[in-house]
Amino acid sequence: SVLLTTTNSNNSDTEREGNPNKNSLRGLEVIDAAKAKIEAACPGRVSCADIVAFAARDASSILSNRRINIRMPGGRYDGRESFSNETDQLPGPFSGATVLLSNFKAKGLTSDEMVTLSGAHTIGRARCAFFSSRFSEMDPTFAAKLKAQCNNDDTNVDQEHVTPEVLDKRYYQDVIDGKALFTSDAVLNSAETIKQVTENAKKAGAWERKFERAMENLGKIGVKTKADKDAEIRKVCWKVNN
Repeated sequence: SVLLTTTNSNNSDTEREGNPNKNSLRGLEVIDAAKAKIEAACPGRVSCADIVAFAARDASSILSNRRINIRMPGGRYDGRESFSNETDQLPGPFSGATVLLSNFKAKGLTSDEMVTLSGAHTIGRARCAFFSSRFSEMDPTFAAKLKAQCNNDDTNVDQEHVTPEVLDKRYYQDVIDGKALFTSDAVLNSAETIKQVTENAKKAGAWERKFERAMENLGKIGVKTKADKDAEIRKVCWKVNN
């Protein structure tokens, strides 16, 4: 539903417009391009929801240099509605540990899966607005480097500064060292989760295997598995079928 710009009820205030996504969510044109090629070869068979899930699977494999291989099932159908106010279910960059645990538990995910999936912040870029209030709490040298990069709130910086284009466990060392960007990252260095963080940072292969399982479980949340008034296989990912 995050792909939609217009919906079955003609709502234009979709998830794309929600605060966690607006001016931050990028790359959806890649999904549109994949859908166009798949429709040309095999019309009406593969949903946009499955394409997103498979894109996450493939990106994880490529960016980890094939060290992560998610067994991502298919068979999803696409929803026909999307509402910006439902993005309040997403954990935000300012979320504390209690909120994070609650958000993930509400979707059937464990504390360990929350810590594991947070490791995806080892790639991608973040807007300075989401962490500039934390400079005094970070490692001083690292904070000074970030300040020099953050010309304004909309400036984007790498979420992980050592291997920013590799999906690896480096993120967890940043959490330990006071070099995590978001509040939601930094709070993992707390009594409730530091054991999991340390294991992910130090034990070879541990995080990669847990990430594979957690992503598979994430991909099973709230799926639609048959066509009805609320579900279909879209012809174009950004709009519902006529």
